[in-house]
Amino acid sequence: MSAPSERPEARAWSDRLAGLVWCTGIADQLPEIGAWLGQPAGTFPPSRPERFAPYAAPERGVALRLHYPFWDRATTCDPDQWLIADVTFDPLRAPLPFDLEAEGETVESATGKLDPDRDDFPATRTSTFYLDDDRAVTIVFLEGGRGIETLRVTRLYGAVRCPPRSGSAVPGR
Repeated sequence: MSAPSERPEARAWSDRLAGLVWCTGIADQLPEIGAWLGQPAGTFPPSRPERFAPYAAPERGVALRLHYPFWDRATTCDPDQWLIADVTFDPLRAPLPFDLEAEGETVESATGKLDPDRDDFPATRTSTFYLDDDRAVTIVFLEGGRGIETLRVTRLYGAVRCPPRSGSAVPGR
């Protein structure tokens, strides 16, 4: 089996999911995402509102939580209201978004890719980078500071309208 970063379709999925965090208007993409996660047809997104609905595809190295913003006052779901609240990547099984590499990445190299204007490098194993589009990327580095143990993407300040997808429904094509 090839390394996660060597599988272009898997990398496209990682980039896609990281880009859809807290985006509105993604109802047309949810069935395809659910199928990719291995969910039975009609179960992703849930048919009833939930504050957070967790899904994991360990074989793909991805876990995510859907969020329904009106979970406390809705009895039915408008599929277009579901949001991807956060996505967590296991770099042993999934390529990482943002061109990050699981094995050799350091705080300094990740900073260069995610926040090149930042000039301080935290001395802790966990570092959060704040992107210009309000996404927050939290990285837990391996002991010793070289390599990534886990990566989580969320968005600060609520939902945003994401641009519509163009081209094929299949990433990388």
